[in-house]
Amino acid sequence: MIFSFAGKIMNSIQANSSKFFDGDELDEMLKESIDEVIDYAKLPWSKKDKEEAQEKEKITYIKDINKKRSKHAFTVIRLLGKTKHETIKCSLLSDH
Repeated sequence: MIFSFAGKIMNSIQANSSKFFDGDELDEMLKESIDEVIDYAKLPWSKKDKEEAQEKEKITYIKDINKKRSKHAFTVIRLLGKTKHETIKCSLLSDH
């Protein structure tokens, strides 16, 4: 799944160029990767017997990917050589 996400990011950028991604664009690519790769009813390594427990485990796994693991796609990109990425955090300021 992480390799699929890294591939989508890399394929969206032309050679010898750079691109800024907004969060929504990355979220959509991540969702597409999850839908493409995790296309089974239960996780292959699941030891749960009940269908409801298997579904809950799968949902928890997908949430974990979204919150913690998706950043590893950028590690894969960085390790490719002749590539780099930079994370720019913007804070929204309120007039209040």
